[in-house]
Amino acid sequence: MIIEEECHLSHLKFAKLSCDRCCSRIMLPLGKLILSSSPVLEVMIFEARVTSEESLKMDKRVSRVSECYRASANVDLIFNIEK
Repeated sequence: MIIEEECHLSHLKFAKLSCDRCCSRIMLPLGKLILSSSPVLEVMIFEARVTSEESLKMDKRVSRVSECYRASANVDLIFNIEK
């Protein structure tokens, strides 16, 4: 995946990423892009249906991404990860 460094989602206030097991590996890079390029983002929801093993890995990765890549200091992150 090639991402332009000049990507800005300057008007995005709400984002919801949902996936099942077949696309869960795409969710984190996309979430990182949205978080890092959305300065007025207010709410971001991560939803995933994954296996128990994958759920543990995803929890750690989502936490890391959400701490490091925020362009908006006021964003509320909601995680709904189902096993």
